[in-house]
Amino acid sequence: MTEAKDLLLVWIGQAGVNIAERFWAYAYETLGIPVPIKTGEIPADIDKMLDKKLEMTEFYTEYEIEEARRMFFYNLLDDKDRASNKQKKYIPRSIFIDLEAQPVRSFHERNSHIFPKDDFIYNTFGSHSMWARAKRIGTNLKPYILDRIQSLIQMRAIQNLEGIIIIHATGGGAGSGLLDSVFEVLQDKFPKVPTLTFSIFPSRKLSGNVIEAYNTIYAANSLLANASATVLLDNDKIINLVKEKYKIESPTYEDINMIISRLIFSVIMQIAMPGAIIRADFNKLFTNLVPYKYMKFLLAGIAPFKFDEFSQNSTEDLVKELTDEQNYMADVNFGTGKYVSTMYFFMGKLGPEVKTPLRIAKENMDFMPWIPTGMFIGITPREKMTLDGMPLLRQGIVLANNSAMRFIFQRTMAQFQVMFNKGAFMHHFQKENIDAEKELKQAAANITRMMKFYEIAEKSTTKKRTVKS
Repeated sequence: MTEAKDLLLVWIGQAGVNIAERFWAYAYETLGIPVPIKTGEIPADIDKMLDKKLEMTEFYTEYEIEEARRMFFYNLLDDKDRASNKQKKYIPRSIFIDLEAQPVRSFHERNSHIFPKDDFIYNTFGSHSMWARAKRIGTNLKPYILDRIQSLIQMRAIQNLEGIIIIHATGGGAGSGLLDSVFEVLQDKFPKVPTLTFSIFPSRKLSGNVIEAYNTIYAANSLLANASATVLLDNDKIINLVKEKYKIESPTYEDINMIISRLIFSVIMQIAMPGAIIRADFNKLFTNLVPYKYMKFLLAGIAPFKFDEFSQNSTEDLVKELTDEQNYMADVNFGTGKYVSTMYFFMGKLGPEVKTPLRIAKENMDFMPWIPTGMFIGITPREKMTLDGMPLLRQGIVLANNSAMRFIFQRTMAQFQVMFNKGAFMHHFQKENIDAEKELKQAAANITRMMKFYEIAEKSTTKKRTVKS
């Protein structure tokens, strides 16, 4: 019997907080856990949760189910309570950090029955959507953040931390400026624990912040220096996919966050569920996908993308959608990109037959020749699943390290360079007593060096491919 392992999820800024709400709803639903109820409310439908537990025991033992839950949740009941068969109360291992009070307070008011007040760190002054201001405040908050994390470790019985997962948006003040402080605290406390981030890059179509390019360059530099791996989520592309798949003319942040929450949850479930490709060791994710420290930025896709297709798609349809590069959540030019490695995860009513169409698809994928394997496939069997209360026969996700990811950075760098060359908005940073020109110049140089590294690796392959139009 292996020692149970824990995950710690850190949600930064308003984007992180908004995504967390749906994420944890998925976690309770999928793992068959009754959601804690507010005082005075009608108790949750325990019968449905018992049905969910029976569905899971078709494939997993009671111990395996409990171990998967333990990676996400802390069970408040002590040994005496367990002996008396009381209903377990699972509390997420999660911490929320923001510099705007209202979004956090509002979130906690809605979910106070799930998240204790001590899980939230916020500042009433706000970041004014600037990384410089958030960085200054974050530096002052570091002792407080460390204290809260130490308290969380003690109160939630985090004994064998396997991985830290950070969710944030690069364009926001907190999502960019707090990153350094959060990384410093985590690396000081857990120097050997790998960190996976889900980093949302801004969209020009929904942008309301004129200095998003500055924030994003600074955040990207922090990710480059500190993260073990980063999943790039491109809001521009997600907006286009929502328009195309759901026929929504003007997608909102709520529409986008729904998709992002499902992707993040699906990836993390592959860490928690028995039988998953990286279940045994979280480090496999980084060993297989990140060959060098500069090549740590991953692209992602999910299938079926549209909810109402859950009960209709065949295994062949699932693989076809998942291997279509147009369905990746990143607006990049795959025609010039080369794959470093890929991981395909499947959950649901699937068998080994799914591997055949993937191997066929691999023939048209241009891999860098110095990668020995390149493609990894994991299948987590489930007979019955639901998501948002809808039947889900099967689902697939892909994580890919492809040199085409640099197009996301090139787009941001172009916006950044126009403003930086004119010295635009620098007076805002001067107020924070931060040498923004020096820091941004160094950050941009580091990002350029990273893109060049991918470019050099890209030229090392000569294989021809047929690119879909």
